[in-house]
Amino acid sequence: MLMRTVLQDTLLEAGFQVFVASDGVEALELLQKETIHLIVADLNMPRLDGLELTRTIRADQQLGKLPIILISATDTDEDRRLGLLYGANVFITKERPDLDSLAERIIKMLQTGADRL
Repeated sequence: MLMRTVLQDTLLEAGFQVFVASDGVEALELLQKETIHLIVADLNMPRLDGLELTRTIRADQQLGKLPIILISATDTDEDRRLGLLYGANVFITKERPDLDSLAERIIKMLQTGADRL
């Protein structure tokens, strides 16, 4: 099962509203229309990747403080460094996910307003 699906199902079960975008451009469009409290983005997305999405959000005065979790299929120091440099609060990989723990930490992050998992 895809990480996105597991996270989405877990957050929905916890009572959160979840919006899904197919790429970074669609995510930016959703951010303009909906009230979003947390972003989970894949590093590699079509049209606008997770790094550029993060950079764009951080440059926006209204959206700039949103917590952003970047997820990557690869676990390279360079991807992690760039993700955090561009403004992600958290960088995780798909290679070693503990999805239950991650979902619980995301829920706690949303409930407490913390900026780190």
